[in-house]
Amino acid sequence: MKQVLFVLSLLCAGLAGAAEFNWTPSGAGTTTIQHVDFSKPITISIAYTIANGASIGTGPQNGNILAASWNGDNITYNSFAFRNITTGPRIVINENESYDNNTVVTGAFAEDTHTLTVTLDLANKTGTFTFDSGAATNIGFPTNAGFTFNDALVLHAYDQTGLTYGEISVDYTSSIPEPTALALLALGVAGVALRRRL
Repeated sequence: MKQVLFVLSLLCAGLAGAAEFNWTPSGAGTTTIQHVDFSKPITISIAYTIANGASIGTGPQNGNILAASWNGDNITYNSFAFRNITTGPRIVINENESYDNNTVVTGAFAEDTHTLTVTLDLANKTGTFTFDSGAATNIGFPTNAGFTFNDALVLHAYDQTGLTYGEISVDYTSSIPEPTALALLALGVAGVALRRRL
């Protein structure tokens, strides 16, 4: 009986950590995901469309399309940015204005509908991205980065000419148990108790 309860608790505890957040911006704006466990990897996926004649790179924030910050809403520090600077599309990981850590995303601002998926393991200072149906590519991180975290991940969207957002989804581990997982645990414990009575 104790073994069954232990296994059930472990299973539901694992479920309690898994979380997903979805956002479809209509233009410029921010949204905040609370209670993010930054010791676990985070996956951010963005669907977007670039129209004919788009001028990404001359608009807000040097052509930013998406940014995410993990110590407040300032994207200069402790942040990820997907942008089209003068030298082309880049993923940038900032510790302290570390703009030299640029990872090229070839074709990211060609006229079409695209999907960019980024996985960040901030605890180990590593990450990968996939663009459309391409292979996974490593992301460059600042040397000896010492990131600072608070409890939330802030997503930033930008109003660039010729850009239309699809869905932005974030898969992460919550630092607190999710209500659904707690309910599953309670049902499981109740089921085991009922079986014992029978």
